Amino acid sequence: MNTRAKNVRSTIRVSAPVWVGDEVIGLNLMPNGSLLTDVTGITPQADGRLYLPSGTLLGRSYAERTAGDGFGIADVASDDEMWLLLYDIYDVNDNNEVQFYRHNRLVYENFLPNLPDGTLLDGSPVQATIRSLYECWYGAN
Repeated sequence: MNTRAKNVRSTIRVSAPVWVGDEVIGLNLMPNGSLLTDVTGITPQADGRLYLPSGTLLGRSYAERTAGDGFGIADVASDDEMWLLLYDIYDVNDNNEVQFYRHNRLVYENFLPNLPDGTLLDGSPVQATIRSLYECWYGAN
């Protein structure tokens, strides 16, 4: 008689409301498919596009989440949810859907873009926040 445990597939049923970011039986729900609704701080390109490079830190407060608001450029002093943007957005006016990079993953911080207002990332509070959310290394070219 085989006494080893078998792999059993099961369906997870959630019987109460689940908010983005809540843990449900060890699953970390990510707010992918979210919208970038706050374009404050994004400098328009010469052709008028609102370009946002991957690696930009986006965020929102719990109050904004509860109100159903989307994400904007992270304000590390007041935002509660912060994620790195996974893919470039070539024009926020045409496509404002964002995909995020999961927390606690490897990030080569020297390849991250400077802040949208042109401030250097190095030594900024944003860099400290990224280091607290991700495993940061310095990559070689």
